Amino acid sequence: MRTGTAEQLPLVPQISGHKHMDELREMSKIIDLHPQVAQLVLSDLVAGGINPKRGAKGLCGEQVIRAALIKQTNRYSYEQLAFHLTDSLSYRAFCRLGLSDTPSSSTLQDNVKKIPPETLEEINRMLIGYTEDVGVEDGRRVRTDCTVIDSNIYEPTESSLLYDSVRELARTLKHVQRFVEVPYVNHTRGALSAS
Repeated sequence: MRTGTAEQLPLVPQISGHKHMDELREMSKIIDLHPQVAQLVLSDLVAGGINPKRGAKGLCGEQVIRAALIKQTNRYSYEQLAFHLTDSLSYRAFCRLGLSDTPSSSTLQDNVKKIPPETLEEINRMLIGYTEDVGVEDGRRVRTDCTVIDSNIYEPTESSLLYDSVRELARTLKHVQRFVEVPYVNHTRGALSAS
């Protein structure tokens, strides 16, 4: 049996006492101000003609979107998400999970993956509208993270960069030959021996 929001909230501790807990509390308030978010997610969970009033009691729409928020903000895998929902009282309170409710990683994945990008975009538009109304954000700028990470690439040297340039230029000129007659000499082999 699926619902948009839990009819009766389970017994969970209050979220307070730490900066991250304060963030969760504020996020929770915003979600509570927008009950249509839970209804959008519920409609995705029961898509395909599934009757939400039949079957076992699954996660409600509100619990699924809250779990998805924790997963995305912390960049957790579904296995990590399941662990933290089992281990953390703060996350359990945020997701409105009772003291004995422990969704498995496969249950979380099955539920979160049912939310299509269109629904997430609609939820994002609602939240941007809310932030505009309260004067926090106008939604006209995007912030990105340009963190550099280790990658499996070779260390470039001047000769290898020169070879790459000559090789790409020769490939491009060969491609252009199909459309325009351009005389050129392919120096790729000479550049390779120099590198």
